[in-house]
Amino acid sequence: MPEPKTATSHVYRHVIDYEVEDQILDELARPGCRVLDVGTGATGRSALKAHQRGAEVASIEINLSAIAEFGARPDRAGLGLAAADLVSLPFADDVFELVQVSLHGFDYVLDEPSRLRGLAEMRRVTRPGGHVVFNAFNPVGLCLSPSGFRPPMVRTRLAYLARLGFLGSTLIDANGLELHQGTVGTITTQAAEVGLVRQSVRNLSGTSASPLVVGLLSSAPYYVFSA
Repeated sequence: MPEPKTATSHVYRHVIDYEVEDQILDELARPGCRVLDVGTGATGRSALKAHQRGAEVASIEINLSAIAEFGARPDRAGLGLAAADLVSLPFADDVFELVQVSLHGFDYVLDEPSRLRGLAEMRRVTRPGGHVVFNAFNPVGLCLSPSGFRPPMVRTRLAYLARLGFLGSTLIDANGLELHQGTVGTITTQAAEVGLVRQSVRNLSGTSASPLVVGLLSSAPYYVFSA
């Protein structure tokens, strides 16, 4: 069996658009504010969305192949992409009004100590009153979400159940990527340990229901934390 792909071995090309991402950027990526986009990938989709809203955007990516592909895209002119790791951000304290992790980027951080360091680093570079935003796979929602009963998610769900993936901290997706999964409760607790306060947790359509409802039914909720 081949080794699963990780952040350094897989070029991520963000092509999926979720209503919730646009909703959050409309709220938080105000003209002139400083935004850090983490895990920008080869397309730079999330960074470009913030830039189009008038924000001053800095972007980082750990995969050198993704950086090279990003730099070759003429539609990304004016957006720089630097090589850096979330667990050791090359920025001073209190620099950004918004730190966003591109789609599922935080799921690539597999072990718990690194996830806590990554959360602490995002908190460190965010100005007081600023926000940290990311989405993450939720094992409960992956099993219970109504969308999981539609192809091809049925096959994915059965695969999770077959290997008891919903009880573990990692999963292997259909592309062979090794990704982390965590419940709303565990992620909120980890964030609180480094001083991040959860403002909302939203499903992919942008609805901000109670954390209990989102935690049960959303396969990959978006989290908005304040610093």
